Amino acid sequence: SSIDQLGHDKPFVQFLSVLGFSFSREFVLEAWDGDSLDASAALERLRVTGFLVSDEASTPGNYRFRHALIQEAAYGSVLRRTREDLHDRVANVLCAAMKARGNGEPEIIARHLSLAGRTDEAVPAWQQAGDRLGQRAAHIEAAEQYQRGLDDLAKLPASADRHKREYDLRVRLAAALTPVVGWSATQVAETYKDAQQLAKTIGDPYRQFIALRGKFNVLFLMGRLTRAREVITELSNTAERSGDRMLMNEAVKVEGLCALHEADFERAVEYLELATSGFSGDDSSRKQALVVFGTDPAVTGLSGLSWARWFTGCRDSANVCIGRALSLAKESGHAFSEAYACGFAACLRQFACDAKGAKTDADHLIRLAVKYHFPYWEGWGRILLGWSLGHIGRGEDGLTELNRGIEIYRATGAQQMLPYAFSLRREL
Repeated sequence: SSIDQLGHDKPFVQFLSVLGFSFSREFVLEAWDGDSLDASAALERLRVTGFLVSDEASTPGNYRFRHALIQEAAYGSVLRRTREDLHDRVANVLCAAMKARGNGEPEIIARHLSLAGRTDEAVPAWQQAGDRLGQRAAHIEAAEQYQRGLDDLAKLPASADRHKREYDLRVRLAAALTPVVGWSATQVAETYKDAQQLAKTIGDPYRQFIALRGKFNVLFLMGRLTRAREVITELSNTAERSGDRMLMNEAVKVEGLCALHEADFERAVEYLELATSGFSGDDSSRKQALVVFGTDPAVTGLSGLSWARWFTGCRDSANVCIGRALSLAKESGHAFSEAYACGFAACLRQFACDAKGAKTDADHLIRLAVKYHFPYWEGWGRILLGWSLGHIGRGEDGLTELNRGIEIYRATGAQQMLPYAFSLRREL
């Protein structure tokens, strides 16, 4: 093969294949276990012979294999033990650089640790990578990192520590999946169910609460309020046992949201005001909640409170609440929380029969949902856009859009807002 014809450059090309399809000259010189001048000369020879391509125009100092098949062939030619040793060396260099500089790409470190057979170290790196990607609204990629962490974790012997680590990965996986498949999707429900079993085995009230909270979401968004309310009792008791302020606030908020959908608006106001007051300011518990719940609790609480205020006749207060929710979401830069607030804002416009205002909010919601792949909120947005179009003289377009929104919404497994959507359709 062409790899075998490389002569003394073959080990160097095999090393490059371990780095991946592309790499920087600086890192090659740092990680290569040999003379840097020889490595520089080898890079140039490989570029001239066509094995490598220089990316100087787009990224100065970067190289890539001319074709992915070349990289795959080179990687496949490395003996297993040698391959592990190379990944081990690269992982060490990356870890040292991350420690020295305070930044790095944990997903790359995790990959090299995993392929080096350092599974115990790879698992937390996969988790860190998922957390990092989730903070940037890269939820699909975050879910992939958590799943890789679970795959590596399964290689380790069963133990109490492994149960805890598996639980932590599963609740993160569920929170990452929720934006991209929906709160009530089968995959989310099953992941929370697995997490709940682990939490019972571990016996930790904090972990039990997070898993139960996920179960509540599944039932709540499916419109099964009676069963959801049964879970609320468990949530309240578990939060009390934990003594954790964030969990107690969340239990109060959940009670308020359930009361809102039971049309007990005074009770909803009471509980949601109490909950949102516990998440005021730059609260570290809000950031913690983002990881385990997938949304900003202050944003979701204020959004629900805006509806509760509206239905108790306090329209000015409702607008203040949704304004605060939108501001907090934008300040945090958390796209899924912004979509949540925007969806509630669009509904408030619809409640007020403000078709133009609802259309503006629905358009923004759809743009967010399409950009970040939030099918639940895309469906919601299109339902409200359809209603808006129908009320500004575009009835046929509105009906088409609304029906499309119902189809997308239903596909997430959610049913909670379907009666509302059907009532809007009857107006067209």
